Amino acid sequence: MAVCAVALYFARRGTFGGLPSILKVLSAFLLPSFILFSIFGLVLWPIFWELVKPLGLVRDKAAPIILFASIALWSLSLVWVALGGMIRWLKRRYEHHGVALGLGPVYFYFRRRRV
Repeated sequence: MAVCAVALYFARRGTFGGLPSILKVLSAFLLPSFILFSIFGLVLWPIFWELVKPLGLVRDKAAPIILFASIALWSLSLVWVALGGMIRWLKRRYEHHGVALGLGPVYFYFRRRRV
């Protein structure tokens, strides 16, 4: 799974050439998932805990914290990907024309891009 995550990362960066748009969208959601499952595999691997035992990490105490943190980061990364995609879509579709001040709060206004 970790090898798939690394290969997907390099494919998204354009190392192997451009990707079609549907594969870019799909890989944006698959990459965090592959990273999450790789972390799960590492945390469940008994040899890993034997290697970090001299550092004072005990599986019973550290594993729940690592798993919770990785799920939280995974959730935040998916939200980040979704918001980034929505902002990129808005930038392609609309133009920013300034800040409007009125009786209410400050707000930004946009105009539809001319084709």
